[in-house]
Amino acid sequence: MPTFKPSQEESAQPSCGAEAVSISITYPITTTDGLSASDIINETGNTVKANLIEGLYLILTEQTFLNNEESRSPFTDESFKPSIDSVTDSPCDVDDLEYSSLEESSNCPVVSSTVTVFSYCETDVAELESNIISVLKSSLLGNEFCRFFS
Repeated sequence: MPTFKPSQEESAQPSCGAEAVSISITYPITTTDGLSASDIINETGNTVKANLIEGLYLILTEQTFLNNEESRSPFTDESFKPSIDSVTDSPCDVDDLEYSSLEESSNCPVVSSTVTVFSYCETDVAELESNIISVLKSSLLGNEFCRFFS
């Protein structure tokens, strides 16, 4: 029967495997009138939820501070796609409509999502979270998510 013994030599640095870091983000979206939060979360007659999941994931995979094969940078994993945790109906305000190409008769639900990335022990998790939130907010404000909707 095999036995396992600890190595006699001590490592100069502790080994550290990648660990999951989950980051929550809440953001408004603008939809056509008649599409409720319930319709989105339950995927009733629309693909908004699936498009948001794919859009969040693809925007993360495009980031240079993630997925750098040359270093031990934080990375995404296709088996850990973002989740849409909740969608809440919310009235539109002037700021919501400023970034929308939709008419005044729009809905502006608020979406709460969680994205998961993997990082090593030397990663500053607070900085990583800040960078990811910044990238996602910038993408949302710049209408970059529109390319994921058909």
